[in-house]
Amino acid sequence: MNSLFDLKQSAAELPSANEGISDITYDQYPPSRDVTGSNFPNGAIHIKWEVSNSKWWIPNKSYIRMRARLTKANGTTPITLSDDVAPNMSLMANLFQSCEFRLADKVISRVSDYVAQVDALQMRLTKSKSYLDSVGNSLNWWETSQYARSAAVSSDGCIRADGAINGINRLGQGFDAAGNNANTIQVIAADTHILWAPGVNGVPIQDLRDVYKPGDRIKYLLVSYTVITNGLSNGTLQSTAVQVRRDDGMAVANVGADGNVNWELFRQTDEYYCPNRNEFEMIWKPPLSIFGISHAIPSGKFEIVLQPHVSSTFQKHAIESLGADRNQGAAGDFQFIVEDMFLYLATVTGPSVENISYFLSLEETRCQTDNVDNTTGLQQKNFDVSPSTFALTLAFQDTEAGTDTRRSASKFKIRKIFPAANVNLEYPSAELALRRIYLQFASSSKPSPDGDPDYKFSDNHRDYFSSRYAETMLYSGAYFDGGGAENKNDWINRGPYYYFSWARDGVSESTRVNVNYQFQTAIGQGVGRVLLFDHYKQMVLVSVVGGKIVDVVSRDA
Repeated sequence: MNSLFDLKQSAAELPSANEGISDITYDQYPPSRDVTGSNFPNGAIHIKWEVSNSKWWIPNKSYIRMRARLTKANGTTPITLSDDVAPNMSLMANLFQSCEFRLADKVISRVSDYVAQVDALQMRLTKSKSYLDSVGNSLNWWETSQYARSAAVSSDGCIRADGAINGINRLGQGFDAAGNNANTIQVIAADTHILWAPGVNGVPIQDLRDVYKPGDRIKYLLVSYTVITNGLSNGTLQSTAVQVRRDDGMAVANVGADGNVNWELFRQTDEYYCPNRNEFEMIWKPPLSIFGISHAIPSGKFEIVLQPHVSSTFQKHAIESLGADRNQGAAGDFQFIVEDMFLYLATVTGPSVENISYFLSLEETRCQTDNVDNTTGLQQKNFDVSPSTFALTLAFQDTEAGTDTRRSASKFKIRKIFPAANVNLEYPSAELALRRIYLQFASSSKPSPDGDPDYKFSDNHRDYFSSRYAETMLYSGAYFDGGGAENKNDWINRGPYYYFSWARDGVSESTRVNVNYQFQTAIGQGVGRVLLFDHYKQMVLVSVVGGKIVDVVSRDA
């Protein structure tokens, strides 16, 4: 044990300059076929490499780089905010339907389906809010706001430099009090957008282009709108207007002229950043357990296999919209084009390996689904999981996720529901209508007592999701992590998930999970699905003889 009075008595006891760390270099490996442009969805994409002698590679420092272009339907013209097209959250994961890693031609890690969902859960479980907002968003679009992602790639888009909200009421912005029709603002419906035009009698107080800038947010009663663009001309009023859209993605109703004393306007004010880039670069590590290994791996043959979505839909997986389902291709609303894709392998120089056997400890995540029934009664769904499962995660998602561009596969959200009067005002999205949950596995039930969340979005806003959020952070360990986790607002906006660790005795071989849940209101048949993720351990034994891998044995640990 070291003492306060221990002195280094020889040079050998002093730490080296690099603490024994080898210099890391990156080697570039291309896919085995052309993946650019229209070739991208044409079958499985194989990336192969081999390391030998004194070269080792480090999985968690390796990554895939993609360059892409998002344009209008002609494939060249940059999109604008009015196109309502944004890069999907975690865009690269959304492009693939399955992925696997092979060692000496044997599959040792695989996500056979729901790549975007597994990727989203792994990132949210293991990365902090600061990481997702900074590195994650910079490298693979982890910003929660569809508007912010749209603004970043649109030729007329601007993003606020920070997230602060500075509310200014209508009087503070230079408008009169509500009820004076000579100096008020009229709202006119136009598809899924509205125009805010000064003066119902055509007499403007001031030019709204000077008041509202792209990125500002305005509230009318409880509904929040984001300014899309300004400088629009309205022929009826012969005045200048700005165009906005509802932040919740709902269609806009014509609320008519302002004569309501409840009318209030708020805006966000600060500096704006206008990247306006429709050609961009992304960095991604597939959600394969091998990329969680932090130590170097010696000589052998290795391969990643990525299966893209089919040509008729893969571009739709790349984007998220709010107003309508957007169509891809020259005859559609946009085009997403892959320019190139490479694996960058982190390598180091190490001792030559001739004869050795070593273990890899892998943590796998699998996603299974079942449909949510159209009932307010208690529902039970049954799943089979690995006998080495150490944790379970429950989430809910729209059945159109990945097929309708308004439903991102990276978000655990269900569309708004309209089964009863005003229910759309109470639940901004249907997964928040959850009223009861519990999972039964390995002779125990979690949470205990049953989870009883409750959420309302109306004149009396209720939010009883804090305990479910806290429990998830406690079970996952994020609660105690100095880097923190995504905050509760992001947890809800990206879609709640419920993580439970499961301590099991050494002889337990349980594989059956009963998922029990109940919604406050029926959400409609075929609208939602339940997602169950099982997290389990796998052990891989690798035998190297004469510098070559001769045997690979894997089993659930």
